[in-house]
Amino acid sequence: MSLEALKRWRLIVPGMLIVAAFPPLFHAGFDAASWLEGVGSTKALADAAGVVILGVLYYIFGIRDRFWRKWLSQVNEQIRNTLLGMCPDKQIQAKTDKLRSDRTLMHMFYRFIDIDPTLQEKAKRVRFNGLIWTSVIDAWAISLFGSAAYLATYLLVDRIHLALIGLGLVAASGFCRSILIPRLTKQHLDLSKEQLEFIELHYRQDVCSELRRIASGR
Repeated sequence: MSLEALKRWRLIVPGMLIVAAFPPLFHAGFDAASWLEGVGSTKALADAAGVVILGVLYYIFGIRDRFWRKWLSQVNEQIRNTLLGMCPDKQIQAKTDKLRSDRTLMHMFYRFIDIDPTLQEKAKRVRFNGLIWTSVIDAWAISLFGSAAYLATYLLVDRIHLALIGLGLVAASGFCRSILIPRLTKQHLDLSKEQLEFIELHYRQDVCSELRRIASGR
C-alpha cells in the first residue's frame, strides 16, 4: 500500500464509521433492514461529501491520536531501543536521553526505509497493517462515543432500539479494545522488528556513524 493511499483511507474510514453508526439516533421510526443496507453501501458512503467532512473534523480534533497514542508508543519505543542497541558505543550511550528526547531516531529509521528497495517493499505490509490497526482504533473510539450517545438518549426518550444499539456499540468497543487492538499492535511490532533486523544486518555501520555524529553535535 502506498503512503498516499494510506493517508486517503485514514481520512475516509472514520467518516464512513460515523455515517454508518449515528443515523438511528436521529430517527424515531427505525428500520433495521434499511439501516444495514445503507451501512453495506460502501461506495455510496465513500462518495458522500459528508464522509470526507466528518473525516476531516475527526482528524482536526485529533480523536484518533488520543486513542492511538498508547499503542503507537510501543512501536516507536521498539524502534528507538533497537537502533540505540545496535551501537554499544560509550559516546552514544551517554547521549541516550538526548537522542530519545525528539524524533531524531524515528527520522533516521524512516530514512533507511526510503533508500532501500527491500525495506520499501516491507513498508507496504507495514502500511496495510497500519491501516487496519488505525481503522480498528477508529471503530473503538466511535463505538465508545456512540454507545454513550445512544444510551443517554434512550434514558431521555425511552426508545428500546436506542438501548439495543448502545449496548451493541459497548460490546463492539470492548471487542476492539481487548482483542483486536492488542493483536494488531503485536503484528505491527513484529513487522517493525523485521525492518529493524534488516537495517541491523545491512546498515549497522551507517546507523552507528549517524548516531555518533548526532551525539557529538556535529
